[in-house]
Amino acid sequence: FQVSGRLIGGARSARLNNASISLGETRATGVVRVEMRPKRPYVDANLKMSKLDIDRLSAGFAGARALPRPARRGAPKGKRGRPKSIEDLLRRSQVPGQGAGRFAPQVRGFANRNEWSAQPIDIAGLGAVDAKARLRIDGLKVANLAIGNTSLRLALANGVARVDIDDIKLYGGGGKGVITARPTGRGVGIGANVRVDKVAARALLKDAADFDRIDGRGNLELIVSGAGNSQKAIADSLNGTARFAFQDGAIVGWNIAKIIRGLQQGQFSNFDAVSSERTDFSELASTFTITNGIATTRDLRMTSPLLRVAGDGEVRIGARNLNLALRPRLVSSLRGQGGRSNNGGLEIPVKLKGPWHDPRIVPDVKGLTEDPGRLIDQAKKLGKQFKGKSVGDIVRGVLGQPDEGGEQQSGNVKPKELLKQLFR
Repeated sequence: FQVSGRLIGGARSARLNNASISLGETRATGVVRVEMRPKRPYVDANLKMSKLDIDRLSAGFAGARALPRPARRGAPKGKRGRPKSIEDLLRRSQVPGQGAGRFAPQVRGFANRNEWSAQPIDIAGLGAVDAKARLRIDGLKVANLAIGNTSLRLALANGVARVDIDDIKLYGGGGKGVITARPTGRGVGIGANVRVDKVAARALLKDAADFDRIDGRGNLELIVSGAGNSQKAIADSLNGTARFAFQDGAIVGWNIAKIIRGLQQGQFSNFDAVSSERTDFSELASTFTITNGIATTRDLRMTSPLLRVAGDGEVRIGARNLNLALRPRLVSSLRGQGGRSNNGGLEIPVKLKGPWHDPRIVPDVKGLTEDPGRLIDQAKKLGKQFKGKSVGDIVRGVLGQPDEGGEQQSGNVKPKELLKQLFR
């Protein structure tokens, strides 16, 4: 840590003009003023900052607190002094007299990406000062998110923090919002009201939640609040709403139309995600209601050439788990692409379930068989729609397969014949 500038002060206040401040690799310039008040100092700052890596700084401060005391005389050879690596720190905790049993080293910020941290959150610093700051930051790394140029205002009073994000650039898009943090009986209370537009979905979701199954560009809106003494506790307590709408993208890992064609051939396997497979979409959108860490949707929808998908289900945020029921419908033509979702076609229910870093698609056989009348009704509609076509032509048309010609037949296709072809 280094600081320089022109200091002007007296008994109760001080002002640092032309300030130049460095902490690690972060540089800041501007003006800082401090007043000594009865309850706590008050800080007013207006700073322009270079890239700020909060994740790295947090891990560094936490690591500094966790370092054990220097080895006493008589300690085993090679175990004295400050540890120079993670391995040294781990070995030291196992040496008698070097903190074993009372000191368990933890490398904070080096958490398992597939679960929330249960490490207690220390918010004592919120009550150390009152502050008001205007910050212009060239780049920000926080919670594993890589954020670009950001303008924000920070207010800290009586242990309650509020951050107004006036402008933020991230993953090719931009946004604004408000984030609050306050002490509660359950640890720390968090609130967020944030909207970002034209953001690259895959990169953002990969860094934020280790979820990389949606590609495309679109808008996200999040209004949530929660409280707890750790990341995991806060995630389990969240309440609020979330909305997203992405355009001209893809579901990565599965070709849903191909899966349905496989079902037509009686293939109820090979549903594992494959990185080279994709299902292109014109639009993918949904609204979620979040209650006690569970996000529920009833209006998940996707439109694409020859395919419409409707869905509902839940996302358990604390458990980082998906359980969504999807109803893909193969339609008969490109007409209506990106528009109506009720075009005639065959609907096959599937489930998207499992941990959100590695979800899987499985056929919803129960959903397929519990309403056979609905299937027969769809078959009747298809028969009328393709009047004068053979069963083979209809099957190929519905499944997006090349037209091989075929014998023409008069009248409507019998539902039984069509279903036999589709579900041999």
